[in-house]
Amino acid sequence: AGGAAAGRVRRAPAAKDDKSDSWTKVFTGRVYAPTELDVGHRLRIRVSARTAKGVIEQTALTKFVLPLPPPPPPRRIMYPATPLRTTVSEDHGFRVMTHNVLAEIYATKGLYPYCPLWALAWNFRRRLLLAEVERYDPDVLCLQEVQADHFEAFYYPSLQRLGYEGLYKQKTREPMGMEGKVDGCALFFKSARFHLSEKYVIEFNDAALQMSRAEKGKNKLKPPQARAHADGMLNKALQRLLKDNVAQVVVLEMTHTRSGAVPAAPTRLCVSNTHVYWDPEYDDVKLWQTHMLIKELEKFTVSRDLPLILCGDFNSAPASAVYKMFASNTQSGYRPDGLTREDLPKDPCNILHTRGKLAHGLPLMSAHMALANKEPEFTNYTGHFVGCLDYTWFSADRLQVVSGMALPAAEELRAVTGSALPNQQYSSDHLSLIFDMMPHSMGNTAALAHGGGGAGG
Repeated sequence: AGGAAAGRVRRAPAAKDDKSDSWTKVFTGRVYAPTELDVGHRLRIRVSARTAKGVIEQTALTKFVLPLPPPPPPRRIMYPATPLRTTVSEDHGFRVMTHNVLAEIYATKGLYPYCPLWALAWNFRRRLLLAEVERYDPDVLCLQEVQADHFEAFYYPSLQRLGYEGLYKQKTREPMGMEGKVDGCALFFKSARFHLSEKYVIEFNDAALQMSRAEKGKNKLKPPQARAHADGMLNKALQRLLKDNVAQVVVLEMTHTRSGAVPAAPTRLCVSNTHVYWDPEYDDVKLWQTHMLIKELEKFTVSRDLPLILCGDFNSAPASAVYKMFASNTQSGYRPDGLTREDLPKDPCNILHTRGKLAHGLPLMSAHMALANKEPEFTNYTGHFVGCLDYTWFSADRLQVVSGMALPAAEELRAVTGSALPNQQYSSDHLSLIFDMMPHSMGNTAALAHGGGGAGG
């Protein structure tokens, strides 16, 4: 049994060892964060805990306190090569940011041996994460790998103080050891600009179980031996699909423009946030998950006449079947009739046949592609992998990308620390994507006011 614990912190003279008698008391309390005054000094920490057996004390001595590295340099603004043709004021625009923030449960020295332990620590990285949000000030913020306990203790209260309202959906697996040690997706929006009209979640495990039940129903019509074989294959497929990934879906209604004015016609948007399964040996599962998601979003947005913004870490490169499936429409110009057999990944459990034709009817474009006519070289930059995995897809017939923040070059990422991500300047192994968007015309968005309403679940 334990009681309250408190600590006392003393600062040593610069460049002196712990035998010096000239220590200065700087703090008494529970949590101490070193300040600029501590740089070049060592700290001696004495912690006292009151227990049933009395008071227990321990003392620790730190290494010399280092100065904080400088913040990352400002990112260059990208503009489309072709000037936009619109009658809508930029006052009706909004900024969207998506970022895989690297959950603490995955930020290990084994995965990132080049990053100092103090820079991997959540208490340090969370400051960088929040500073980036404050710096770029998005209106809509989609985050992946948000740890459940950190959403409650850090993300929600910190972002609420900055004027955001937010929602969270954790993965459907059990926590890693302690309660809250599981990651998920978080979606935030500026409450001064948007009203939450509807909210939903998609659990890919649940979709897989529904598919399995439906396919087993069909198998009942087969002869006993054939049915047993088909059910056996289906069980293998189900086990391959149960990966616990989730997606968020919301409908946001713009209540105020950037200047604070009330829009003449309500603008409603469907925003979705997801994190697709990571393993490169499971490209079939990634394609199954994303196709299921886009077909659900297609039904949802078409029935409500809503433009779509889909953000996330899709764990898929631009040459992948997942990317080609999203881009397979008349707007992007890639195989509007859907993927061909040559596009498909290996499918050892025959799970893709359950999805039927791997196509969709939404006029989607990648926001970075719309601006730069190419995808970035990388959004994930580590010591063991470099590649583009994160995207912001949008309804190109209803929305347009006005500008975006260019991603830093590899030389910039390594300029101060000499290492890949995460490092002392960048909080995650992924880079954020940031885009400014606006409607093509207010005539289009006026029709959105007639879409469905009411609170979702």
